[in-house]
Amino acid sequence: MKDCKCGNACASNATNCPKCGYRFTSTFTKLILVLIGVMILGKVFGGLSSNSRSTDLSSTAGSAATVDRKELIHSVKLDYKWSKSFGSFMTADFTLNNPTNYRFKDFEIKCTHYSPSGTEIDHNTRTIYQIVEPQSKKVVKNFDMGFIHSQANSSCEITDLTPL
Repeated sequence: MKDCKCGNACASNATNCPKCGYRFTSTFTKLILVLIGVMILGKVFGGLSSNSRSTDLSSTAGSAATVDRKELIHSVKLDYKWSKSFGSFMTADFTLNNPTNYRFKDFEIKCTHYSPSGTEIDHNTRTIYQIVEPQSKKVVKNFDMGFIHSQANSSCEITDLTPL
């Protein structure tokens, strides 16, 4: 048995109250409605949070919409030192010098490996998920670049990044 809003006792499997006609909502339907409400609130408040974050990030430097990604990549200077560990793993220390007025994040570094004769053997590409502030240096130590040939010499460059 279940109680209606009008106070009438109804059968537990009843969909409507026989006295007042009130339509009972199943637990499953209530759960679906709550989930839809949570998703709508998430979209509303998630959008507000995202917009304010974007405004905060661009207020400290030039707007990401106005910066040319390729120009920014070429403006940032990459210095590196690398070594082999366990004979065939490349570990590198990267120093990025950002002389621009733009912040960026998630920069991709590609290291191309050459044989002693100068022939390109292969390359490794990794993304470093960090933020680099404008007019600053970022140092990343002991970064694992993966397998390399035991006789390889390497040259590294920034190939992509995400302006903020």
